[in-house]
Amino acid sequence: MGKAADFYKGLGESIQNVIDKVTPFRAIATSRNANRVKIQTLGSDAPLEEEYATLAGQSIQEGDEVLVSMMSGRPIVHGRIMRSEYDRPQGAKGIVANVKDYGAKGDGVANDTNAFIKALSAIQTNGGGTLFVPAGYYLIYQTLPLFHHLTIEGESDVLSEIKQMNPNAHGFFGTDIMWVNIQNITIDGPASGTGDGIRITRTTQDATNYIYMDRVTVQQFGNDGISISNCIVSRFNMVHSRLNGRHGWYIYGVAGGSAGTSCQFNVCYANENGKAGFLIDTMTYMQFAACVGEKNGIDWYLTRCYSMDFASCGTETTLYKDASYNGRSFLINQCLGLTFHNPYVLLGRNIGFHITGGSRQITLIGPQEIDPQSEMVHSIRVDAGSFATILDYNVVKPLSLAPWSTTVLKPDGSFLFRNVIEFGGGNNLYEMGTGAFATDSHFTAWQGVATRSKAGPPTENQANGTLVVDATNSRLYVRVNGTWRYTDLI
Repeated sequence: MGKAADFYKGLGESIQNVIDKVTPFRAIATSRNANRVKIQTLGSDAPLEEEYATLAGQSIQEGDEVLVSMMSGRPIVHGRIMRSEYDRPQGAKGIVANVKDYGAKGDGVANDTNAFIKALSAIQTNGGGTLFVPAGYYLIYQTLPLFHHLTIEGESDVLSEIKQMNPNAHGFFGTDIMWVNIQNITIDGPASGTGDGIRITRTTQDATNYIYMDRVTVQQFGNDGISISNCIVSRFNMVHSRLNGRHGWYIYGVAGGSAGTSCQFNVCYANENGKAGFLIDTMTYMQFAACVGEKNGIDWYLTRCYSMDFASCGTETTLYKDASYNGRSFLINQCLGLTFHNPYVLLGRNIGFHITGGSRQITLIGPQEIDPQSEMVHSIRVDAGSFATILDYNVVKPLSLAPWSTTVLKPDGSFLFRNVIEFGGGNNLYEMGTGAFATDSHFTAWQGVATRSKAGPPTENQANGTLVVDATNSRLYVRVNGTWRYTDLI
């Protein structure tokens, strides 16, 4: 028994020794050389002499606080905990309040609301600072406040998670605030109720300035994931809003009033939300890169927006949610000056790109449609009164383009200028700009035929496909299925 006890004691000591070696600790990066960085452990007066490798893709700079552990006898930097002073938004200045120092457990059992409130109150009293949320699962039961000059920082959106248990509370809420920085954290909701994950409104300020989010996940709130009023000069990087009851993202200005401006979205995601993935309303001067909507009722709902650029953004597996959010991938309504570079629609359900409401200067450069669902009706639809330009395309389903609405550069290099004359029933005739008519596989198979003029509408029986210009009434008639149909000429 003595030998067995000694054995198990030695085994326990060995296991504890291994745990001690891999337990993460915090340090400060004092200098950087390529992908290696010297660190100084917190509480130490001198930096360690050896340089240590960082994880691939980590943007570690001098002065950053980092998370380190011992692996095979060597310290490995896992990633940044907090940005260096010069690289942080202004909200990062001030005290650093570790929520566990204020009594939070982060064990998924304890009510940590009071600990968060106390830590945030200390930061606000100090005029700003950082709320540090170490790895853990924190339960809260009321809305947490946002205010000026605040940074909320976790260890990562996998390790640090805040769970709102109250179905009628938001995760975080602020009014008339600026300089807010949220990164490396997950904010989880109760999967029901009326709360938003992150909600920022305004009453006296014209806009919500300087909001920065990086590596944040917001999920399972009863209303919107992220809702911000009149957001300007703000940036969102690798932010994921999913499984929310209404919209994943609701970024909006004042309808008929001030628009939000100058925002950038990079590698952001919205999936499986109850209505829209991205609802962007009354916003201008914005840029989106590599952002995706998936399994929403409308993946991208853009309304009353101006001067926006979308680079390699797309949608996947759009779903029918209700009569309004009925599986359209891109809905572009009352917009001006939107350009889409290589947008794609994978497994679309209803309409890929729906341009409507008098939208103008909408440009689709190389739109792609891949494996549409059986319910898919049109790859691209441009309604009457809206105007668009399509420069090459790779689509499966037909295009539906209202008369004189769209300029198209076809895949074969031919050019169609304000090209469409629509006669209903899916029958469209495409004018080449030279007076000749042509078709391709995505349009109704009309043959090029000569037109003739007549004073007044035609009445005689002619072969289907015959074209007649009514010079008196400025109309073009075509014989379709034994019936004369016409469109007004401009």
